[in-house]
Amino acid sequence: AQAPWDRKGFSPPGGGPSTPRIMDAFSLANGRAQAAGGHTIPAVPALLSCVYEGLRLPIDTGLRLERKLFGTVFARPEPRAMIRTLFFAKQAADKLARRPAGIPPHKTRTLGIIGAGFMGRGIAEVAARAGISVVLLDRDGAAAEAGHAGVLAALDAQTARGRLAEDRRDAAAARLTAASDFAALAGCDLVIEAAPEDRALKARLGVRHQHLVPPPCRPCAGEPAAGADGGPALLLSRAAHGAGGGGARPRHQRRDAGPRAGFRRPDPQDPHRGE
Repeated sequence: AQAPWDRKGFSPPGGGPSTPRIMDAFSLANGRAQAAGGHTIPAVPALLSCVYEGLRLPIDTGLRLERKLFGTVFARPEPRAMIRTLFFAKQAADKLARRPAGIPPHKTRTLGIIGAGFMGRGIAEVAARAGISVVLLDRDGAAAEAGHAGVLAALDAQTARGRLAEDRRDAAAARLTAASDFAALAGCDLVIEAAPEDRALKARLGVRHQHLVPPPCRPCAGEPAAGADGGPALLLSRAAHGAGGGGARPRHQRRDAGPRAGFRRPDPQDPHRGE
């Protein structure tokens, strides 16, 4: 049987790409794709091009264009990196393939979050919905309560959209605690620093709550560290880790710094800058 698009004079239902309604739909889709980072994911604009060109070209020409775009996208490094990371690496991580031998599993029951801003609220919401008690800490009571209210609002929004049952919303809300005193973190199994990206602030935070980490545990950069006695773990940024006495040294203090270690931007007011 002959397919509808193989018949002479066939036009797509709803009109082609020159139809105002279809043009508006493509403009909206393109804007949303760019806002979502479509320029870093080459498959997104390629898919939109396939649909757009497929509506205005004969079916055979459209299929040839689709094959060409697929080959162009697949030859780029981004798709290979995404396949490696989002598929193979994720499967390996789910199976704990890189977990060191001899370390018993550690279950986080109480999570401390330093910083009740946008990132801290998001972490708190995910943890509370996963059944983990959360202590949301900020510089003062007002900031901590604002973060707590933000998490509750996010839970309410999920319930209003039908994505979260009311009983689960209430259970997650009951696991949240707002605090402004660092002593509230003493009973946490894991502490995550989610403060603004300010090196001085992160350094002060690292020094301030190092007493929460029992020996031989030390603050770490990028992954949690747990004490052998089951004491609290701490997740710190690289800035705070370095300020606490551990971590990588600044580049100009390393032996492998290379010739650029002492580089200094020329001063335009220096009369000897051309020498």
